Amino acid sequence: MSSMAQNAIIKSNFSHFPNQNSIETKSGFDLFTANKSRAVQHPAQQQKSKMAKVAASTVTKQRLDSMIRQQWDDSSSKMVNSSKEEYVYDAAGNMILYATYNWNIDGSEWVGDQKEVYAFDNNGNKILDIFYGWSSTTRQWVERNKNEYTFDTKGNITNDIYFSWDVSIEQWKANNKHEYIYDISGNNTIDLAYNSYTLDVTWNLFYKVEYTYDANGNKTLLKYYDLYSTNPWELSRKTEYTNDAKGNNTLLITSNWRNSKWIPSNKEENNYDAFGNKTLKASYNWTTQWTGSSKYEYAYDTNGNKTSNSYSNWNSITNQWKNIDKDEYTYDANGNSDHDFNYTWNTTTNLWKLNYKTTMIFDTTYLLKDILSGNFFDDSMTINNMLTAGYMYNYDGTNWNLQVKVQLYYSTQDIQSATKTVLSDAVNVYPNPASSYVTFNFEKAVGQYTLHLSDLQGKIFINQPIENNARVSVEMIPKGLYLYKITASDRTYNGKLMLK
Repeated sequence: MSSMAQNAIIKSNFSHFPNQNSIETKSGFDLFTANKSRAVQHPAQQQKSKMAKVAASTVTKQRLDSMIRQQWDDSSSKMVNSSKEEYVYDAAGNMILYATYNWNIDGSEWVGDQKEVYAFDNNGNKILDIFYGWSSTTRQWVERNKNEYTFDTKGNITNDIYFSWDVSIEQWKANNKHEYIYDISGNNTIDLAYNSYTLDVTWNLFYKVEYTYDANGNKTLLKYYDLYSTNPWELSRKTEYTNDAKGNNTLLITSNWRNSKWIPSNKEENNYDAFGNKTLKASYNWTTQWTGSSKYEYAYDTNGNKTSNSYSNWNSITNQWKNIDKDEYTYDANGNSDHDFNYTWNTTTNLWKLNYKTTMIFDTTYLLKDILSGNFFDDSMTINNMLTAGYMYNYDGTNWNLQVKVQLYYSTQDIQSATKTVLSDAVNVYPNPASSYVTFNFEKAVGQYTLHLSDLQGKIFINQPIENNARVSVEMIPKGLYLYKITASDRTYNGKLMLK
């Protein structure tokens, strides 16, 4: 696998300032990478809105229990165990445990690697996650760190406290805390950051971030303040956002305050097609002028599925973009991304060289809404049915050679709810929570619908016609809880959508 592909599977941690030079996550690669952290931000994979009366119900789901990876071993000329992941869910379908293991060839056994345990409140908000490592000495799980979260009545996160495990005293030690403040529209306007160095948890405020939005709820400005004893709240960095008429971010520029003036640091330029799909993301760094850093170019089919994703960086000698890596995607009749062909640029021939491919296998008996999987199938993966297996092959110029095999194992679980509605006529909304796209699947399609999406104060973000299985972009809408209303000639659906 190329270095680009290896980096592509690493998702960035939370950062206030956009990282214009980051490698983007590409569909499907997490499947072939061992021990990917699957920290659950919100519980539900989808939400189902119905037209009938409220009543107690039981829904049967296909539960993803485990996943085993095997890789090709040259010495034995066969596939051997490599890593394993296990998942556990509560009665409401929230993933409450995720554990990874590595295969010990010498002992012919699975050995623990890392474990994450989660807890949720009655509204399905994740309020706790605890991370464990494996001790090879005691052969037991040992505490590493944890996060505790609180939410307001609208589902907005208000506090996030990080703890580390102090092995010397065998206690949790609070390290840092974030407090989040929102405006009446639910936009996050202030983030206050604290740290603590004592066991009695004395919080020390050390920076804050302020966000500004336009009348449509699009972010226009981010300001970062450092806290100094001699000059409280010194503005040190800012990011300015430019958005088009549809709310798509077309330009962002980050600057630093130095020597009593703003000095540009980096910028990102984005282009979109007529349907709102991003076709270009170009990043630049500032020295004495803007210099290219990285560029992504995207293409889509008529259904809005991404068909190619190419990456290039800036050649400072030729002052031109240099091709590095490209992926091409194909889809089955159900819209699942079933193949990914990876290419690297051959600088000798100046042609794309086929490097490897991945193949996904699906059970079309089940839709994504029928599956419990924590956040394994997030909206970076174009999947509509149950994923059962994946294969990765290297290409040697003549033949495809199997390198990695992944098998997913499911069982059934009944999800209990005291306030579920009758399954008579439903719209399935997934993923929910979402960050990029949301799909609306109607069990009894009647033609065209109208989608109306607003925040809890009634501010409208989407008002457009959609059809069955519509895939709607929500990438530029601020994070938070929203209400959707879908109308047709003879029916109406209502529900909630969480954007993360």
